[in-house]
Amino acid sequence: MNNKYSSEYNLTVGVEFGAKSVRISNGSQIKLQIWDTAGQENFKSITRGYYRSAAVAIIVYDITDLQSFNDISSWLKECKINGNHQMSLVLVGNKNDLE
Repeated sequence: MNNKYSSEYNLTVGVEFGAKSVRISNGSQIKLQIWDTAGQENFKSITRGYYRSAAVAIIVYDITDLQSFNDISSWLKECKINGNHQMSLVLVGNKNDLE
């Protein structure tokens, strides 16, 4: 969000929010609102409400963790149940720098 990289990992508790203005290819400027929801089961009741008005859901999994990959289907189900029918879905594998 701030053009900074941190090697420290902080666990998301509940929801973290960020906003950023970006210029798109046609020259228009749009404002992105990014909601980082916690992936732990005990936060799901909090995070479900954020799906309704989302235009895009980015599902991020850990490529070094098979269970993280296996959980993708449950996240897709969460999006379909709680999100709007026009929401775009993007799948991202992270931690490519780890073995």
